[in-house]
Amino acid sequence: MPTTQEVYFSACDRQMEAFIDLAAFRRSMVLSILFQGDLAVTDVFFYITQYIPAVIKSDKTVRNFLSVAIRNGAIIPIFRSEKHTTFRESLDQIRREQIQGIHHDADMICNFLEESIKGKRLHYRLWPKKAVSLGYKQILERTFLTDPTDRCHVSTFRTILDTDKRAEDGRF
Repeated sequence: MPTTQEVYFSACDRQMEAFIDLAAFRRSMVLSILFQGDLAVTDVFFYITQYIPAVIKSDKTVRNFLSVAIRNGAIIPIFRSEKHTTFRESLDQIRREQIQGIHHDADMICNFLEESIKGKRLHYRLWPKKAVSLGYKQILERTFLTDPTDRCHVSTFRTILDTDKRAEDGRF
């Protein structure tokens, strides 16, 4: 697997569909790959968004770009289990877990994804075992506590962090 840092591609999240249209999704995907690096996509996002099947069905240029990006590791799936590290195994696991909102074209999407990597080793990641909120908190601390142009919010932010720490320790 590659050792580069991936960028989380949240545009595949079904909840984002209220904020972007298909054209914005395509632009976001292409520009993110070209200018930000490899995109990390959680396994379920491939099957719940309406935009991936729309691209596969109706936009040959972006469909080919998507296929090449997956084949060459520019789009990296994040699977939920070490036992399920193919798109088919992942979709089967998602169905067994009865995750709601799976697109009616999920099998077509899965076949497209599997065909995209045919004959090539799939680059993937696994969902983290520890809470991702800890990493998020560290990013917030670095961002807000080290920005020299915005010192007015540092004391407020430290208060929020202290409150969160008390809650984690059960003292809140």
